[in-house]
Amino acid sequence: MTVYIVPAGPNTFPKEYFEGKGYSFRPYDGGSPNALFWNSFYEECRRRGIAVKSYLDWNRKSAKPDDVLLALNHPGETLFWRLYYSFAYFRSGGGFLLKRRRFFLRNFSSFGRRVLIQLEPPVAMPYVYSHLDEIAKSGFYDRMFAIARVNHPRWEYFNYFEHRTKDITSPYFDSPKMKYLTMINSNVRPHKFDNELYGERLKAIRFFSGVPGFDFYGFGWDKPIRHPFYIHYAKYIKKTWRGKVPDKLKTMSEYKFALAFENDITPGWISEKIFDCMSTGTIPIYYGAPDIGKSVPKDCFIDFRDFDDYGKLHAYLTNISDDELADYRTNIRNFLKIPPDLSKLAGFVDNVLK
Repeated sequence: MTVYIVPAGPNTFPKEYFEGKGYSFRPYDGGSPNALFWNSFYEECRRRGIAVKSYLDWNRKSAKPDDVLLALNHPGETLFWRLYYSFAYFRSGGGFLLKRRRFFLRNFSSFGRRVLIQLEPPVAMPYVYSHLDEIAKSGFYDRMFAIARVNHPRWEYFNYFEHRTKDITSPYFDSPKMKYLTMINSNVRPHKFDNELYGERLKAIRFFSGVPGFDFYGFGWDKPIRHPFYIHYAKYIKKTWRGKVPDKLKTMSEYKFALAFENDITPGWISEKIFDCMSTGTIPIYYGAPDIGKSVPKDCFIDFRDFDDYGKLHAYLTNISDDELADYRTNIRNFLKIPPDLSKLAGFVDNVLK
């Protein structure tokens, strides 16, 4: 048996995940909590004698009836977006997303088992969340998981961090936090506008651009703002953007606080953002999943919803005592060191394979 992974995008995994001409999947010794999950998934499969590879390594001639296709994000989009990708990436045949879509539609029936993990939230892939029932009845998948709580009997909830197998505290946890506040996000465009938080990030940049000690980083900010409602915020970007980061965790660890705003407000949708902050000992200011308290204790983060405006948030941050900062970090360290439930990972692998 072999598990073939269809990644969500060309950068879903660091290049170190794939090696050799055949793109074989191998564990990556990275600091990201997401990487820890995939390393653990790989090791659990290897323990069972099951290979894990990229879908690029699959071909019909060597296919076996018990092969498993593990798709990260359903390759479904509206006609508008398919046309957009076709024109935007004309020279490369529609780009990565259309290539993976063609592979999936042509070959999914050749696999003995198909499993989906929907990694993106509604703001990035609204098509999937508006077609939950259609996808469930399509016959594409035997099991479907989403990193969001959806109201459908066949879709199951999945959270990376409930399946962690060890402490995710980074080596930078105790490094000096001499700087005030940061945010690390890319310049991206929402695919829908209700409950999206890309715009809220831009509002935060506008406010904190007038505050000493705020720096933000990320890809794509040297280009025009992609959110159509905030294109006039370019002057605030120019004032506070510090470029890309070669090492996200190391950079974040230099700051006392970090804005950890999810892509949108969706129950259960908790990405790596809050965990990246906590792993470096930087206190997250969280805004996103309304049920965040089910996954992360309240005393490990600052809840953005507790403040009426950015002025009150800034006042709280600048008046917090050293003892209170130490308490937050103690709570975070204790939470990250909770012995993981190894049976959850094994159970998830069972769900993928059987």
